[in-house]
Amino acid sequence: MGRKMLGILGLMAIVFSLPLSAARTNYFKFIVNGSDTATQMTQGTGTMAWECDCGPGDTLLAELYLDLNGNHSIDAGDKLWPMGQLYVMDGDVSWNNGPADSSAVLDGIFYCILPPDFSLAPTSYIMKITNPKDASTAQDWLKVNPTPSPAFTISGTVSIEGVTAPNSLLKTIWVCTSMDHDPAWWSTLTDSTGHYTLNMPDTGIWHISPIDNISPYTMPNQALVHLTGNTAGINFEYKQPEAFVYGDIKDERDSLVLRSFHIYLRTDSSEISEYLATNGHFVLGAPLGSGYRIEMNDEETYPDYLEPNFQSFSLTTGDSIKKNIVLIKTDTIIFGIITENGGTPSRVYEMQASKDSSGMQWGINNYSNSNGLFEIPVSSKYLSYDVRMNTYETPLPDGFGFETQNNWNANPGDTVKVRLVSYKGSASGALTVDNGDPTPEFSEFTAELRDTSSWETKGQTSVDSNGTFKVYGPQGVWNLQVYSPSNRWLIKPSMQRVTIDTVNVPGNNFFLNYAHCIVSGNLHGLVSVPQNNFYINASEDSGYNTMNNVIDSTYSIYLCEGIWQISAPWVMEWDSLYYHPNDTTITITDSDSAKALDFIYLLGVEEKTMPLLTALNSISPNPFNGKITFKYSCASPSKVSIAIYDLTGRLVKNLTNKDHKSGSYVSHWNGQDNFNKPLANGIYFCKFSAGNAKAIRKLILIK
Repeated sequence: MGRKMLGILGLMAIVFSLPLSAARTNYFKFIVNGSDTATQMTQGTGTMAWECDCGPGDTLLAELYLDLNGNHSIDAGDKLWPMGQLYVMDGDVSWNNGPADSSAVLDGIFYCILPPDFSLAPTSYIMKITNPKDASTAQDWLKVNPTPSPAFTISGTVSIEGVTAPNSLLKTIWVCTSMDHDPAWWSTLTDSTGHYTLNMPDTGIWHISPIDNISPYTMPNQALVHLTGNTAGINFEYKQPEAFVYGDIKDERDSLVLRSFHIYLRTDSSEISEYLATNGHFVLGAPLGSGYRIEMNDEETYPDYLEPNFQSFSLTTGDSIKKNIVLIKTDTIIFGIITENGGTPSRVYEMQASKDSSGMQWGINNYSNSNGLFEIPVSSKYLSYDVRMNTYETPLPDGFGFETQNNWNANPGDTVKVRLVSYKGSASGALTVDNGDPTPEFSEFTAELRDTSSWETKGQTSVDSNGTFKVYGPQGVWNLQVYSPSNRWLIKPSMQRVTIDTVNVPGNNFFLNYAHCIVSGNLHGLVSVPQNNFYINASEDSGYNTMNNVIDSTYSIYLCEGIWQISAPWVMEWDSLYYHPNDTTITITDSDSAKALDFIYLLGVEEKTMPLLTALNSISPNPFNGKITFKYSCASPSKVSIAIYDLTGRLVKNLTNKDHKSGSYVSHWNGQDNFNKPLANGIYFCKFSAGNAKAIRKLILIK
């Protein structure tokens, strides 16, 4: 789902702790087709909005219940929305942190207009709003009727391993669908036999999944449906676990933390299982696999604890792995103030503090108030926190950027001064889409100006709904990049160099291609795999470049049509351990949806046993920050050329251009140009040719 839909589902929690003038929340209303007295609506038709009162700038907790007995009150038997709780903020119009207010004015009224493509499942609901300032509550009810004649349907069953239908466990499981390239979101509920029918508004590529957690079963994988008409037989099964992860929830004094916490087992693409811990212990079931990590619910740890980030791990047959969670108690504060051109800011911003200590990273965040003041709870046990503004969740206003940089080092008790300033110069352009691809939600893309050496953000803006943008920045030479909300959209060029003066610089255009084919595989023969900064790289002849993290010894990467060079991951420490697998060329067509590609690392073999090819065999490490090594070979005498180019196509370094005998060779580059001057951070390209063998590889220089 896109960033907007993640906000709708309430996956991002907000807790507002700074003192503001509080006012009771006296009412909450569903508003259907403009009426605040309506009690019913039909799924997928008309308009729906929410309205409630609060104190100016307040953050409110919203809980959506299925009113299973239809008595318009919340009873013990009613079911809470599977995604948990929603947080809504007066004056937050971004949709990045939850449902958005329709007005940026801190007026004490939260009014949210739900997108027309957001459709609640047909049933009866109760929404309860709580104001944490004084614990005041308000609620309203609404019945959603099914669409009488949907354009299309998707149907199937949801089963639970070992459970015979009909059964109450199978009833009211929430089944949802969304599109990669569109924020459309539709949902339905199962009956007691597990059967469901999704009423669909249109054709397209849809993701279908049940979203309820049914402990101790593991959640089904998501299904991808290319809808061209009514589609049946899209079935899901909650499975018995094949392995377990368990542990204790402790503080830094090794004492159990006896509070209620939701503990999640997740991968990059899905949630596997969930556990509600109430006594300091948890256990999570899972199928066999890799790339697992444990997460907690931010709103349950904030503001009392710093929540750790977990490294990924694998589960194999019979595993029962202990992974304790250590929470760091907060007992002090980092203060801060945000200004815009020296005055009061026009909006609230999210500020984050993080600490990397002994290989474990802790993070916490908070929001500024209407005067730009913020407080981030931290632990006095540690000094030197990294403080940043989360511009992804709370984007900068158009025309504004950071006076210096978006990064501060602060100790407990320090005051961080975040100065935003307006700029006169700008760069503008447009995004266009490959013919035949779906139209993306352009407004979810972001254009940024970044420093050419430090990569700090110097200017930022959202792309408008027509695919155009204008990003303001200070005078100077900067890197212009466009960021996608999804790895399914590939963008070229990956970066453009622009010179900002006091006027607009037009014509900075980017091209989008929808990545419809997933290439995945395994890395065989590795004794151990790095946990961080370990990437699979892919480059395409026309200029697309992408990379993705390798989890344990498996990878996946989305590609569009074209001829791609896939480079196996490599780290410098392996130079004396393995032979780097040769890059592999694969062709992706419009009809391809999945391809498998494995890489084999040979350990401790004699060089003479390796086949000698004319090829650029490896580049490592990549990204690099000091020296990068090129390994290549010639099967027969050849003239070899290795040259480095920047993003504009300018030659910056000749590494070699001479005749070679048959054999294996190594060449190094230290990030300097032909005049021995250090080059700026950024993306470069290596062009290799030897006889009929040619290759182009993307290099990333990070100092």
